[in-house]
Amino acid sequence: MQFTTPLKMEPTGTTRWGRLQYRLTEPLVFEDAWLGIYICIPKGRVTDMISAPWGLRWLAKWLLRECEKEVVLHDELRSSGKCSPFMADAIFRAALAMNERQAAWKRALVYYGVRLQAVFFPARIEGVDKY
Repeated sequence: MQFTTPLKMEPTGTTRWGRLQYRLTEPLVFEDAWLGIYICIPKGRVTDMISAPWGLRWLAKWLLRECEKEVVLHDELRSSGKCSPFMADAIFRAALAMNERQAAWKRALVYYGVRLQAVFFPARIEGVDKY
C-alpha cells in the first residue's frame, strides 16, 4: 500500500464545525496492487483534516502532522460512500501502518481516536463536504 502522488492542498478560506477547510490542488492516489485497491481522490476535494472535538484539537493537530495523506484518504472514503465505515477505517489503519514518519504508538492513537469519533460524533465524519 502506498500513495503514488504527493499531497498538494490550499486553504479554502472557509470553516466547517469551526475547523479550517483545505482543497486538493492535485489528485491524490493511493493503491495496493496486492489487494487490488486503487483510490484516486480528485482535485478539488475539500477536507477539514481534523474531525476532532474542540477540546482535543490540539492533540489531534500534534498527532496528525505526519499523516495528512492518510487523513484525506479517510475523509474521502467515509464521505463518498464507496465502502462501509468499518472498511474505510480499516484502509485508514493499513495506510497509517505504512507511514514510517510517525511512531507506531502515535499511529495507534490516531486510529483509535478515529474509531471513538465514529462512535460518539458520527455527524462530524459523515457530514464532510465532498466539494
